Amino acid sequence: MKSIFTKKMIFVFLNLVFVAGLSFAANAATIIFNDFSDVSSLQLNGDAGVVNNVLRVTPAHQRKAGSAFYKVPISVGSFSTKFTFYLHDRSCYWGGCYAADGFTFVLQSSDAGNKAIGMGGGTLGYGGINKSIAVEFDTYQDPTNTKQHIGIDTNGSLNSLKTINKGFYGQKTNVWIDYNIEGDGMLYVYISNSDVKPEIQTLSYELGDLNTYLDPTNVYVGFTAATGYYFEAHDILSWEFDYEPLASVPLPGAIYLLGSSLLGLMVLRRK
Repeated sequence: MKSIFTKKMIFVFLNLVFVAGLSFAANAATIIFNDFSDVSSLQLNGDAGVVNNVLRVTPAHQRKAGSAFYKVPISVGSFSTKFTFYLHDRSCYWGGCYAADGFTFVLQSSDAGNKAIGMGGGTLGYGGINKSIAVEFDTYQDPTNTKQHIGIDTNGSLNSLKTINKGFYGQKTNVWIDYNIEGDGMLYVYISNSDVKPEIQTLSYELGDLNTYLDPTNVYVGFTAATGYYFEAHDILSWEFDYEPLASVPLPGAIYLLGSSLLGLMVLRRK
């Protein structure tokens, strides 16, 4: 009898452990590229490539578009990312030099492959990528209009939710982006030429729940860029992405199993 009771106790215990694993397992994870000497875990699309261990999302030529995404879709509840970029070799015509068009950092739920290159030119390779959130770094300049800015975009549209004018062409630039770190749905963008993260954010916006924009259980993360008549090289020098998956929710079957296990344990204790 004691042996049978012990086996039943072990069975109940294993059920409880299984349910706990289904219900509550969620571990932080990190994607790190100190350089891009190995891009086997990235999907490079369009004109994106690697030059001297640098991720060149587009070269400095007219009408190019490229993207690079981490191949494995991830679940994202909150994240912090840091990357370093350098935009250079802008176009020079008729005595004037003009940079274009810029790049984006993107989270999207569409695809890691060629579908994840949006329209070129002023859409920064992001235009038309649905189910997405992006932070754009726009450098477009022409003889009559000069602007460089950072913006927060969604669903493949360059009609930004919020922007701020900021110059960064021709400078090695560090960017930090945090989302939902305090559980408040806020997106913060920090930018600096120093390796020290600024205390005050450059741009912020209350995004709220990621479900509004994409499927947070199926996220591809990476970069897009594009050139038009004017151009520049869009280089990412390093990248780190730390994220917390969505907290698992108990499945109905798991809840039933947990209840059955607890009830069985009570009956066994009575016997």
